[in-house]
Amino acid sequence: MEKILQFIKTYKVWILIGIVLAIVVTLILYNLIANRNNNKDIQKIVNPYFTQTFDLEIDLRKTTDDNIPSKDKVFKVVGNINDNFTSFLNNFHSYSERIDFSKEIYLILGKDTFSYSPKTRILMVNSQQGLTLWFKITSESDVSSFFQEYFNIERINLVSRPKTVGKNIEYRGNFVFKDTDIGSVYMDGNAFTLEVNSKGDIVKLSMLLLNESNIVEYQLMPLSDIETLIEDTRYPKMIIYTEIEERYYDLPPLIATSAVLTDFVTTELSGEYIFTDSNIGFVLPTYRLVGDGRLKDSKGEKYLAKVNIFICAVSPTYLVERELEKGENFSDPVSPESL
Repeated sequence: MEKILQFIKTYKVWILIGIVLAIVVTLILYNLIANRNNNKDIQKIVNPYFTQTFDLEIDLRKTTDDNIPSKDKVFKVVGNINDNFTSFLNNFHSYSERIDFSKEIYLILGKDTFSYSPKTRILMVNSQQGLTLWFKITSESDVSSFFQEYFNIERINLVSRPKTVGKNIEYRGNFVFKDTDIGSVYMDGNAFTLEVNSKGDIVKLSMLLLNESNIVEYQLMPLSDIETLIEDTRYPKMIIYTEIEERYYDLPPLIATSAVLTDFVTTELSGEYIFTDSNIGFVLPTYRLVGDGRLKDSKGEKYLAKVNIFICAVSPTYLVERELEKGENFSDPVSPESL
């Protein structure tokens, strides 16, 4: 016993270090095993975007926040709110014909047009004279009241101050479902754009036709940082031109469609929750890169452009490469005219 006590007294520092190291190693191994077991339960999903057919070097300039979580929530989109569409329509027009929501909808009723895409779930309304509600839209609270009353959307979040468009006022924002701001890839990451005239009547509306009943929390999924994802110059992404030099639009169609993005410099980078389309059916944590780029056509001519790039933030380990489905078309990048 004395020998043991003497040994402990002589080497107590090293013994303590050994005990601490043993505890640390045990904790590390426990976490690795726990994470491995947790990750086994994660279901892979299809990447919402296609692998690009051309190389694109992205200059971030503005980097992402170092506090990116290791995992984040993914939502599944279920059901529909088609009744809200027909109810909204019948507030202004008596339309008794059956509407097939599985197909593209385009209705011209008087001086108003109503369109809806089941793939993107985007409803678009244009009215020359303005749609008159029982109340006028003259403030941000009125915008919130509009979506709550006509589409059962309880919470919205305006992403910018109201913008003057000619004599009209434009509001842009996201819908807040499950305490999460949600938008569309086809509306600059927003969920709605609402334009009203000086009388407070609706002249234009573009919105993601969803509400809280359509959003179900699916699972937590590991994320990757943006720097890792863009190392592969052809990594799946959605490239949308928001503005291109005027002379580009004078090109013959074959030359115009040959143009690809060769350079891109990021001026704004954000993490958002984005719905892409019904073929994928998920709302996913997504990087949105806003910036300036140059297109190059088959003749070598270059054109300046304002560009949005969307890249899914979920770790590629848990994403399956997206393939074209029957009747689905893909061209990269996407021009405003094709939306």
